[in-house]
Amino acid sequence: MKILSMHESERPREKAEKNGVTSLSNAELLAILLRTGEAGRNALDIANELMSSSGGSLTALRGLDMSKVKGVGRSKSLTILSAFELGRRLYREDVSSELHQVVRSPDDMYKIIDPILRFSTKEECWAYYFDPYGRLLKDKLMSTGSDMATIIDTKQIVLDAIMNSATAVILVHNHPHGSPLPSAADKQATSDLRKALKLVNINLNDHIIYSAGSYYSFSCEEVRNCLK
Repeated sequence: MKILSMHESERPREKAEKNGVTSLSNAELLAILLRTGEAGRNALDIANELMSSSGGSLTALRGLDMSKVKGVGRSKSLTILSAFELGRRLYREDVSSELHQVVRSPDDMYKIIDPILRFSTKEECWAYYFDPYGRLLKDKLMSTGSDMATIIDTKQIVLDAIMNSATAVILVHNHPHGSPLPSAADKQATSDLRKALKLVNINLNDHIIYSAGSYYSFSCEEVRNCLK
């Protein structure tokens, strides 16, 4: 059935215009992004298939190759992925208000990094620079890797710390598909960065490994579960 053949109250666009986009289901929102269907299936049918293929999870859907779903293709897949990325960037804008705040604990850092890394499907390495009072001066994405690894650029982190007159650094990277427990490589990179920073009288206050809902803190040497 074509969407135009559906009752007006069931059409995603008309429903959104009347009641607002918050009234729509995930499938209905996807149908608006898809815009058109294919022979025998409307956009809502395809959207429902997408949600079914991901077990009803938008996070899982983001990690699927949607372009292979019949009726989606590369162009519509990019449209959906772009919407996901806009949502992620909107979520991250809250972090700008965290600049200059005092970070007192790993839990404080978790609140800052959670909006950035929660929806990331690849490993990312971030450096956070602090003044002598523990206030956050700057955050910087240092590298983006695969779904299993990223690069920790010790030289660049030290240089940026000096350029920003930082007295302390907190390193953050994520394990998007696994445990936040550090690998041998993570431990070695932490040790190398700590030694390099110490040469210029800058402290490595912590290295936090993030995994959705939990994190590992090198300063505490433990995993903390932050799911509410």
